[in-house]
Amino acid sequence: YGQWRSVLQTGGNKVTAFVNRQSVTAIIIKNGMVLMNLRDNKNCIWNPNMWSMIGGHVESQETLAEALFREVEEETGNSLCMAKVHPLINFHYAGINTMTTIFKYDAGDEFETFLCTEGVETRWVDTKSLLLGRIWSETTQEYHDVAPEHLDVWERLSRCLPS
Repeated sequence: YGQWRSVLQTGGNKVTAFVNRQSVTAIIIKNGMVLMNLRDNKNCIWNPNMWSMIGGHVESQETLAEALFREVEEETGNSLCMAKVHPLINFHYAGINTMTTIFKYDAGDEFETFLCTEGVETRWVDTKSLLLGRIWSETTQEYHDVAPEHLDVWERLSRCLPS
């Protein structure tokens, strides 16, 4: 996938950034809840031991849509319906020099059951709890922080998304 060029808006100024990776994030919503995953507590991964939305890196020769569908299926065992996938925003994670494309998905009757094939726990989280920045884990029996980038994105998007 190599480097690709992106023009970012910062306070009215245009900044050109070269990013090494692309990633996708799915904001999967159902009945006022967001599907979240508690990441493993390994120092070799981004945001260890924190809650994050479903997603991951785009592989070589893969489109954003293909990466989104693959990541959701890998992490939850569920498939997405293309007609319900809505791209929302591109977001630059400077700390890992990655440009992420965030998609919204209204689950409706889907995702009644799902797997947790990556991380410690996957579950529905109330959007109000998400905004507090700490979420209880039934598995570890303690609170864990929401990944800062995901909290920032959710705070920005929650102002404009219908509940």
